[in-house]
Amino acid sequence: RVDEKGKTADVIVNLEDNKTIIVEMNQKKTKDIFRKNESYMYANYIEKKKIGKSEYPKIILININNFNPHNVTVPIQKFMMRDEEGNVVEGTDLIEYHIILENLVNPEYNDNEELQKFGKLLLANTMEELEEVTLGDEEYMEAKKRIDELMTDEDFIGYYDYAEAAERDRQDYYNTGREEGKKEIAKEFLKNGASLKLISKSTGLSLEELENLKKEIKD
Repeated sequence: RVDEKGKTADVIVNLEDNKTIIVEMNQKKTKDIFRKNESYMYANYIEKKKIGKSEYPKIILININNFNPHNVTVPIQKFMMRDEEGNVVEGTDLIEYHIILENLVNPEYNDNEELQKFGKLLLANTMEELEEVTLGDEEYMEAKKRIDELMTDEDFIGYYDYAEAAERDRQDYYNTGREEGKKEIAKEFLKNGASLKLISKSTGLSLEELENLKKEIKD
């Protein structure tokens, strides 16, 4: 778990060429779970734009979901920033994936055995289930060994207390709102041609507020 400038995400990986991968493990579906995750993506994008590099940053958000948020049969969904006409917005290289574990392990929806195995690893609830998934695979057995070690590591267990506190702080943050921060993010995406509906969904700002921001930008 990584804490970066006040944003808590499960995994943030910064790569070369101004690229970042954000991974979110979503155990339960809540009203604002994806808006929260997407806010990390947008905030990361804004920060990288401020660095002043000539090329646009590329941010990939991967949601690994222990539920099926859109009631689909595919194991992996892909979303990209689009304008009002539904065209992919040029210059904003933001990609969001949803990996749906229940579909990933279902042979009817996914015939890739390695991905099925990966899904079973993440869905395992007991050490017996982990043993069954990892048996005979050196890399997976190493992962199980590490899980065994972490289950008795007091420092690691303490991270869960931190995570719960951080989650409460995040809820306070989103419930109270940081309107100015939302507006700055919204302005940036308005400049890049993102649709009002998408920005509204991601920031919580109303369509009327976004129309006013468009006028501010033009002025």
